[in-house]
Amino acid sequence: MKSTLILEGLNCPNCAGKIENRLKNDPRFENVQFNFVNKNLTLEHDMSVEKLIEEVDIIVSGIENGIRVIDKHSAHKHTHNEDHEHCHSHEHSHEHSHEHSHEHSHEHSHEHSENNKAVIVLRSLAVVLLVTVYLSVFKNPFIILAAYLAAGYDVILRAAKNIVKGRVFDENFLMSIATIGAIVLGEYAEALAVMVFYQVGEFLQDLAVEHSRKSITDLMDLKIEHADLVKDGEIKEIDPEDIAIGDILLVKQGAKVPVDGVITDGITSFDTSALTGEGVPRGANVGDKVLSGFINCGNAVKIKAESTYENSTTARILEMTENASAHKAKAENFITAFAAVYTPVVVVFAVLLAVIPCFIYGFSPDWIKRGLIFLVASCPCALVLSVPLCFFSGIGKASKLGVLIKGSSYLQTLNKVKMIVFDKTGTLTTGEFEVRSANSETLALAAALEQYSTHPIAKAIIAAYGKTPEEAENVNECSGYGVTAVYKGQNAAVGSRAFMQKLGIPLDGTEADVYAALDGKITGSIVLSDTVKPDSSTTVHALAAAGIQSAMFTGDTKQNAIETAKKAGITNVEYELLPGDKLEKLNALRKKYGITAFVGDGINDAPVLAGADVGAAMGGIGSDAAIEAADIVIMGDKPSGILRAVEVSRKTMAVLKQNVVFVLLVKFAVLFLAAIGLGNMWLAVFADVGTALIAVVNSLRIL
Repeated sequence: MKSTLILEGLNCPNCAGKIENRLKNDPRFENVQFNFVNKNLTLEHDMSVEKLIEEVDIIVSGIENGIRVIDKHSAHKHTHNEDHEHCHSHEHSHEHSHEHSHEHSHEHSHEHSENNKAVIVLRSLAVVLLVTVYLSVFKNPFIILAAYLAAGYDVILRAAKNIVKGRVFDENFLMSIATIGAIVLGEYAEALAVMVFYQVGEFLQDLAVEHSRKSITDLMDLKIEHADLVKDGEIKEIDPEDIAIGDILLVKQGAKVPVDGVITDGITSFDTSALTGEGVPRGANVGDKVLSGFINCGNAVKIKAESTYENSTTARILEMTENASAHKAKAENFITAFAAVYTPVVVVFAVLLAVIPCFIYGFSPDWIKRGLIFLVASCPCALVLSVPLCFFSGIGKASKLGVLIKGSSYLQTLNKVKMIVFDKTGTLTTGEFEVRSANSETLALAAALEQYSTHPIAKAIIAAYGKTPEEAENVNECSGYGVTAVYKGQNAAVGSRAFMQKLGIPLDGTEADVYAALDGKITGSIVLSDTVKPDSSTTVHALAAAGIQSAMFTGDTKQNAIETAKKAGITNVEYELLPGDKLEKLNALRKKYGITAFVGDGINDAPVLAGADVGAAMGGIGSDAAIEAADIVIMGDKPSGILRAVEVSRKTMAVLKQNVVFVLLVKFAVLFLAAIGLGNMWLAVFADVGTALIAVVNSLRIL
């Protein structure tokens, strides 16, 4: 069974990584994923939810104190429980997890955590002020020691608890050893000042992390709290999860559409920016489809639900966003592995730096101090913090632009893409075909066979025929080719040139999109027209300017393919392709250009979307199969969505590289200065919390 838990109060990405790895190595759990932004822990197991919470709580508390494990489903359902006033509070108990809403506990936990940090910082600064005033009159080391304990007792206490749990190499331990070592060496004032500086730096760092987390969460906030059900002339507020297909819902001005549906009454406009990134409101009338997450900008309208909440666009987006952490980038995995090796190695170097020279040159406090400075400066938290934060920020920014990226690995790969292949119909073009020329007999035959198909061409033929088609028997659709059936007692076929050739039906020299045949002979043809999307050409040219080549694959005829490609500015064109052919052609381009992406929308694009290095599907008109197979979903149905994704990817990777280079340069510089005796504890603390704070702030530029 699959469950999602919330780890309330977990603000350390380093600890989050340790918790995730510990759970992944536990044979009782499978498919463990942790999303640091929303603190959601998803995993599969064979135990009750109560037992799961108990076991996870044991593991979590063994790594980090003060974390509450909450069942997300119970917390969410209880938010809408009308009897919530009967709940009881049991501090830090599992009953508490089920009896309080997630929203309340999150706000309480976050507020409590911030208040604690603020109290610690204010206490530390007050202590320094009082000690400074006191030392201007008296000089007593015991006063400084008392001040040191007042400012940093919590750090020392956490370090002691972690040592008992077998966790030695963390910030608390390093800071405690370094400052206690300074006290042993008689550097009382420096130990106090460094501890206070560390506490202030940690406070500012936590504020920056929480601000970035909130910024990302706000960008991806699509949650719908309630819906207004219209039933028997009355309006009743209900939980969106209780909506059934066919229900009539009232969407008031300023309200979000709760589920996908169609307007049955009213005229209005919708803000679609949360899904598509488009800032201009979209007009809507009776009969128009609307997606969950759209915000009503005008008059109240009624819609008929065409999906349940769990199958709505909003729910799918939230699920994709929450599962994004399952596909971690190589950079994230490398940093995690690097930190696991780096910290113990540097600690060994610090010990050697403090001990070996004492054997060679004789004991000197200076060598001990150098080792302590080395310890503080070595902490890798700045890297462990900033790398995943960059990726989360990138995914959040992309979602604001109407592009859903299913994992940081795809965001990183997109940065290296050299070739992007576009499908034609529905991707570069609108997919809304019109019959340009055909005689009535051919239209009647084609409509009779195509009435059972959902392909855009079939819909265009039915619309052009304008009447109810006659019945056909033994209908058989060959995906990507055409349809065969028995029509008025004759063997009939309607489809592409390739389909007719496959059936062995001889063709004349007529160029058309669709051919009709009876008893092995061509009886007519149909010419269609499809409109190129307005931003197709600008997207292709912008990609070219960014050093990315473009190509177009289609199952359409040569004439239509070349005509569309010319309008879009693409010269590399492959036409009359079947789904399997597209993947074969894509692999050929990959060998020539390197990392290759594919952008498509139809169910026949699913194989090539899954086979590409990065697959992008059109989310609004795209089929479920295409969206499921894709790594990126473009909600606005515009080719420019892939351009936005590339831009976000490149900015994300640029900021990430800046952070890594900056942090490593500062750390190695301070480590070198410490080794040769020119460093001090102030520099060491800056190399730890200072670089982390700067890296976090720099990551916010992505948003």
